[in-house]
Amino acid sequence: MKVYYDYQALVMQRFGGISRYYRELIEKLENRENLEINIKCFLSQNEYFRSFPGVNTVRPYHWRLGKIIGGLNRILSQNIIEKDGYDIIHPTYYDPYFLGNKKARKVVTIHDMTQELFPEYYLNDPIIEKKKRNIYESDHIIAISENTKSDILRLYPDIDPEKITVIYHGSTVLNSSDIRSGIRLPEKYVLFVGERYLYKNFRKFYEAMLPILEDSSIHIVCSGGGSFRKSELELFGKYSERIHQYSMNDSDLRKAYENAICFVFPSRYEGFGLPVLEAFECGCPVVMSNTSSLPEVGGDAADYFDPDDINSIRESVSTAISESEKNRSAEMKEKRQNQRKKFSWDIAAEKMYNCYQRIL
Repeated sequence: MKVYYDYQALVMQRFGGISRYYRELIEKLENRENLEINIKCFLSQNEYFRSFPGVNTVRPYHWRLGKIIGGLNRILSQNIIEKDGYDIIHPTYYDPYFLGNKKARKVVTIHDMTQELFPEYYLNDPIIEKKKRNIYESDHIIAISENTKSDILRLYPDIDPEKITVIYHGSTVLNSSDIRSGIRLPEKYVLFVGERYLYKNFRKFYEAMLPILEDSSIHIVCSGGGSFRKSELELFGKYSERIHQYSMNDSDLRKAYENAICFVFPSRYEGFGLPVLEAFECGCPVVMSNTSSLPEVGGDAADYFDPDDINSIRESVSTAISESEKNRSAEMKEKRQNQRKKFSWDIAAEKMYNCYQRIL
């Protein structure tokens, strides 16, 4: 059984949940007998696939150059698919260029329905139509949570539910062998991970934190998401020196989770929410939104708030700060570890392999 994974996430992301998802899956699937996995990418900036066979990794590049590199990879990928012949094509994002191939079965992973559910943030976004084509024209759909499956069926009710298989992400162990970049973390801080725009709800989280910043020495540490924009620095005002942003490798991120008072995840919507499992793995208390897939992932090992209610966010974070010793107790750490163990890349790979077999 020959399966081809394409270039898209490897060009699009240097770090990120989507490319990490494929790296973890491919690593587990490679060990299967009677299964040949191929992935090709000419000039990738992705760190998870560095030194991976068939992937040429280069230094991070500007997004404009990324468009050119993406176009070259698209042509290369089309030629590979036509020339080599595959039983299954599994794209790593939603460009539907491969759907014209009549020989292979197509399996697409739908990571979330963010653009469809929050169209006010994504005016004229071509991803919506590309994703829709994948949903209708692929032979099978992988949803990464029950919530994502429900969203697909609610938005496209004529899709057969049997066409969708739910396969959860696994829990990723953050690599502590990376050389730490030497970032200096504050003594007391709450941690925010990922992008800060739109539905990620960072601004409302910050506004909820204002009375806490006023009355304590707490800092906010942001991992990823790029440097603070001018508008963000203006928003921070007199608290600018207590709001920090770092680009972290896995080792840095592990350290940030391990030393944080709590990890706060105020997103209004997530298809799954890998950072929750990362935090659990590092023993970090989690305070997060009670929406979308997040309660599926957090179970009873996290505390929840209404992401649209500033008071709800503030009360939950304040409680986490005041009960920090209790949240770091052996009992609570065990609860988080037990929840994390429900999500395994070995289980995900087993279900994916069985799915491939079924559709063939």
